[in-house]
Amino acid sequence: MISIESLICLAKPWASKFIEEKFIPFIYRAGYSYYLKEKQLNKVKHLMSDYLAKTKAQCSTINSLAFPNVLKKINDIYEPLTLCSLDSGDYLNEKILSGDVLLKKYKHLLVIDNAGMGKSTLLKKIVIDTIEKTEFIPVYIELRSLENQPIDTQIKSMFGLESIESNDLLKKFPFAFFFDGIDEVQSDKKSAIIKRIKKFSEEFSSSNIIITSRPDQSLLELHSYSRFKIQPLELYQSYNLLKLYDANSFNIGNSLVLSKKLINEIELMRNRDNINIVDFLTTPLYVSLLFYSYKHKPVIPRRKDLFYSQVFEALFEMHDLSKETGYVRQKQSGLDITEFSILLRRLAFWCLRKNGKLEFTRSELEFAILEISSNLQGISFRPNHFINDLIYSVPVFIKEGALFRWSHKSLMEYFCAEFICIEVKDKRDSLLLKIYESNDTVQYKNILELCSDIDYSSFRKSVLRKCLEDYQLHYERILKNSSINEIHKEIWSNVTFFSDVSLMITSYSNANLEDFELNLEDKEKTSVFENTFIGFRDYITHITYPVSLKNTVFEILRWRNNEFFYKEKDFYKRPDVELISMPENIVIQCKNGQLENCDDSAIPELISILLQFRHTLTIPVIRYQSAEKVLADICFDESNGVNALLEGFS
Repeated sequence: MISIESLICLAKPWASKFIEEKFIPFIYRAGYSYYLKEKQLNKVKHLMSDYLAKTKAQCSTINSLAFPNVLKKINDIYEPLTLCSLDSGDYLNEKILSGDVLLKKYKHLLVIDNAGMGKSTLLKKIVIDTIEKTEFIPVYIELRSLENQPIDTQIKSMFGLESIESNDLLKKFPFAFFFDGIDEVQSDKKSAIIKRIKKFSEEFSSSNIIITSRPDQSLLELHSYSRFKIQPLELYQSYNLLKLYDANSFNIGNSLVLSKKLINEIELMRNRDNINIVDFLTTPLYVSLLFYSYKHKPVIPRRKDLFYSQVFEALFEMHDLSKETGYVRQKQSGLDITEFSILLRRLAFWCLRKNGKLEFTRSELEFAILEISSNLQGISFRPNHFINDLIYSVPVFIKEGALFRWSHKSLMEYFCAEFICIEVKDKRDSLLLKIYESNDTVQYKNILELCSDIDYSSFRKSVLRKCLEDYQLHYERILKNSSINEIHKEIWSNVTFFSDVSLMITSYSNANLEDFELNLEDKEKTSVFENTFIGFRDYITHITYPVSLKNTVFEILRWRNNEFFYKEKDFYKRPDVELISMPENIVIQCKNGQLENCDDSAIPELISILLQFRHTLTIPVIRYQSAEKVLADICFDESNGVNALLEGFS
């Protein structure tokens, strides 16, 4: 079995050789040996070789939920992902067969996507290809572990270069910098870390820097970066991934029996039952969850929460699967599956309250467990035994050195959603509304989606009702505008309900793409644009269109009632609009559906621009009559049928 320790030992000779043959000679050639006396030089050799060996070991493996507690070589289970540009009207795609290609094309690159799309796996693939195929040396940092000091200071400290105040050495040597998981930084620390990343990026403008994150409005500060998202897996890629997992499972020589059976069943479901299982298979995380849970129980879940539920059940019983029927091995904590899940729910919500904390020292984890269990009656256990179960018997946590962390952020979010929907009871509706009204998509998007799966009735009468009431008021404001037709009103009311919009067009003939810091009169007000789209007719289009939880709520409704929403083809039944009246080089801002700096007659043109970039802007457009019907149904019976069942029962 692969271990990080053994891989570090294997990488040590390579790291030491690299330091001796490339880095130390560079120090002498560049004149830095003055700062590094013999003792300091030995320290640099030791720290840097240790760091490079650890980075190579860490990035060559992955701890996938398909193989709990088992490290797998990333190249053995990597299905090439495709990056899709967020900064171009063209469909600019980069299929990452080899990660080093990105370093040749982009200096600063930001990969932004939702939970489970494979951002961290992709970054590790890029790092390992950088080591094996380029002259660059990677500096790989998981941002949740970043210390409270400037990034360059921390890097120099890691390498024993503290005595060199200048950053010239870091800039001149071919380092490439990789920062993983802005979204995994605790929310109270995120703003400061992004500011430090921005400062580092500005100083190291000629260095290669790649960052990953879930969508987050605060990323606007990193406007010098090329922005990409990960394209959803195509069906054949999902099947390839299932086969890779099967080939790398413990049943060597099984001729891919499990994956063949699973793929055949998926095809049957698609053709016979008309179930949209394909939506789940577009996400690498759910493919891995499906593979692992199917090994335990050959049933394909039909909802997102059921994926996690089945995986947790499999994890809880993973050591008992080869035993005789009915045998259940007692966990060290002595807890059964129900008690264990109750503690995980409370621990997950505790983490959410602590600004999304994912990582602990042992003493911090023990403190958290004592705090969540102090007011819990009827369940007795020892925290250290529960921690051991979390790592070994029911591996929803991973131990890395002296630190303990959730094996995947989405697992924490699942148990947090279960806490809200199962444990909270009479305060559930108000808590769901508080989450919705926070509009914190990074913190709550996945949790809200899971809550809607676990308890749709509570979601329906609280969040969905509030969202549709707000939308109704917003639509009525749009109705006052008589200069646009009905379909434009419906599209515009959706677009502007989800987010305020900032937009500017610049003619190619007047644009200089090399200095894209916009010469705006009121720079503080407009700051920077979230996206720069190139290629809409004769224009470069700059757009800020923030994601929001309102958008998430409409997406949830569309998953359940697709017929309530316009299809994409419906948008293009609109008459074509020539860009003739929109002013150039003026920032047009829309707040609550009302345009600033522009006449309402420009709305059809603005719609044309926004719909042009549908591959990056997710805009579900509901038919207003359908929204009215859903809201009327909720108001008529917010219990979703429960009150009717209770009638006459005493």
